[in-house]
Amino acid sequence: MENNTLGSKLLENLETAFSQDPLIDEFDFLPVLKQADNSNPILLENHKLGIELWAGKLIFMHAYEKLFPRSSPKQHIREFDSKELLQLTRAVLMFNADNATAWNIRKRLIQQEQYNVKDDLTFSALILSKHPKSPETFAHRKWLLVKLKQQTVGSFTEQSCVKGTRQDQVVSQEMQDIVNRELEVCTSAARKYRNNYHAWTHRIWLLKTYCPSNPDILESELEFTSVWMSHNVSDFSGYHYRQVVLTAYHGFMEEIIEKTKILQNCQVLLRELGSISKGIKDFPGHETLWNHRRFIVQLLLKLLPQCEGVDTDFTNIQDIIQSERQFCASVTQQASLDQFSAEWEKTLNNKYLQWLDRTVALQSSQ
Repeated sequence: MENNTLGSKLLENLETAFSQDPLIDEFDFLPVLKQADNSNPILLENHKLGIELWAGKLIFMHAYEKLFPRSSPKQHIREFDSKELLQLTRAVLMFNADNATAWNIRKRLIQQEQYNVKDDLTFSALILSKHPKSPETFAHRKWLLVKLKQQTVGSFTEQSCVKGTRQDQVVSQEMQDIVNRELEVCTSAARKYRNNYHAWTHRIWLLKTYCPSNPDILESELEFTSVWMSHNVSDFSGYHYRQVVLTAYHGFMEEIIEKTKILQNCQVLLRELGSISKGIKDFPGHETLWNHRRFIVQLLLKLLPQCEGVDTDFTNIQDIIQSERQFCASVTQQASLDQFSAEWEKTLNNKYLQWLDRTVALQSSQ
């Protein structure tokens, strides 16, 4: 009973903190296991929220038991008004971000127009500041973005930005701003948790849903991932996203038949190949780099038939094969590697050459 009373009071303190600062953008739990004095265990400073661990446990238990009692939980939820449901689900999700039922309650409030989509986007971004790998949170954000697009008059397309009415342009700019903010959320989550599959998958969904053929965004994402890869050479999820961007960029260029655009596409891939070559030599033993090299070479082989009459370094498949074999030979001759690293790098090298032979044989048979 005492814990229940204290939990209720702490939940009120948490609500007070959010009322005092609606712009809270990050929270975490402070490693304080016992209540030391009568001071407030919920600290707020510069839009950052800190909750002492002992208090966090009581808040979660009180909110969870109140929201999901053991007897008739569904009927019990109907007893709360929208404000109480938002407070309780917020408390539950701050400590258990993958509680799908709590997210569904918030969805229902939005559908009943008792809560705002943009406010829930802000709240779920706060949840990701502590739980950057939460699949339920990213799934909820997808639902929110789709809902927001449905609520927005017009559609977000490249054509409406160029040829549409002024109203379409305003709507499109609003959606583009939302997309840019969502990209920032994905970046923040990826930085907080390396190899964050859920953050990069959400970013892929965002790219394919809202801007699959927007050259400005594709080029911006190429630039962003180039910097990211230079600092995270083993982040395969990040490399996979870059492959999605390169594929989308390649597909966009395929729709444009001018030789200057074909050459631009070739140059992007050749720069990528050069960057990967440097990465393999500077950071030996990273299989992710070799896997990404396979992807780039496959794109080059696909692009080769379009390059007739275009001045490039490669005129046929044999030019690519010869260049790749020369690169592999240079890698195995690095004197700076110790015995173990040299053996592993040789293994990766041989696996790549075997893949290359199989790919070329398949390409020649088509």
